Amino acid sequence: MMETISVLLVFLILLTFVVIFYVNISTSSAQSGREDITNLKAVEISQLIAYMPEFQCSSKNIVDENCFDMLKLEAFGNFSITTEGQDAIATSYFDIFEYSRIEVNEIYPDSTKSWLVYERKPESSRVSLKRTFIPISLYNAYDNSFAYGILNITVYS
Repeated sequence: MMETISVLLVFLILLTFVVIFYVNISTSSAQSGREDITNLKAVEISQLIAYMPEFQCSSKNIVDENCFDMLKLEAFGNFSITTEGQDAIATSYFDIFEYSRIEVNEIYPDSTKSWLVYERKPESSRVSLKRTFIPISLYNAYDNSFAYGILNITVYS
């Protein structure tokens, strides 16, 4: 009788260790999966915004790759400052960008210019974020010149 109880006790202790090990492995696997999803979302947003006609450079209906028009960024930024503009952007672009922040910064020749394209943060206080930086070209139609810039995409999850 005593031997049976001791064997059951050892078996239960071993089973407890196995369950704890399994839970730790599955938790780390789920965390890794969440990070992968966030990374994929950042890449998806960068591809979507790069091909949106609201920001693309084009000359004679020919679209330049990885190029953003400064005049379009200015117009979009001026529209998003107004209350009705913020509401329209929040409703129109939330399905595409979800909870993220998209900003364009000029880095050469004038490093002080930046345009906030979209921002919507989740209301939760526990938020993780993934930042992606993509080099782009900025076209100024006033003087037909180009500048270098960075597309900053922050995805909240």
